[in-house]
Amino acid sequence: MRRGPTLSVRCLVLALALVAPGAASAALITYGFTATLATVDDPGDVFGGQLGPGSLITGSYTFESTTPDAEPADPTLGSYDGALDSATLTLGTSVLTLGAAGSTSNTMFFVNDIDLSGTPVDGYAPFWVTPTAALDGTPIVFGGMLVYLASSDTTINASDATQTTQPNAGAAAFDQLNLVQIQGNVSGSIFTLSGSVSDLPVTTPEPGTGLLLGLGVTALAAARRELRAR
Repeated sequence: MRRGPTLSVRCLVLALALVAPGAASAALITYGFTATLATVDDPGDVFGGQLGPGSLITGSYTFESTTPDAEPADPTLGSYDGALDSATLTLGTSVLTLGAAGSTSNTMFFVNDIDLSGTPVDGYAPFWVTPTAALDGTPIVFGGMLVYLASSDTTINASDATQTTQPNAGAAAFDQLNLVQIQGNVSGSIFTLSGSVSDLPVTTPEPGTGLLLGLGVTALAAARRELRAR
């Protein structure tokens, strides 16, 4: 008499089925950075004097890796309009959070052998324009954020396709362009922070990916053990 799957195997398969759709549909990638500020324009003292030239800020941003390229005919420029999903920036003791607000103006760019003043470069850039934003949990009017990195090392990107892991090149490799600019408006007081990326931490996978893989391996191992026992 053939026996059906044991309860443990059925539970694992069910858990796998529940996790898989979310993990597959999200396809979110997170990049991070540390930047050193060069100029701080904060006439309204939004940051209480905490930030100045030389101050370090940290940030991470998440984007949708399945967004189609808006420039498919151009092999040097990948323009992924509306791909940016969220970002978190630590500015002194303040935390600035950004949302996409469904705007196609919030674009993730990847460049591959693109000509920059006569030099072929590889790189990437998240460009936020008027997303939803909050500073320490309070909604603010936000201007934009740009983190633009370009390198003469044309092995950094294999193509202009979305890179599902953050390129391993250190900040020093981006010798052609290294720019961070953040602008916002808090109760009519406009601030502008400018600087350059000084460190690029290793990106970790989204939690759902590891959970999905673990469940899949466990379910397969349990199924194999049960089959051998029959």
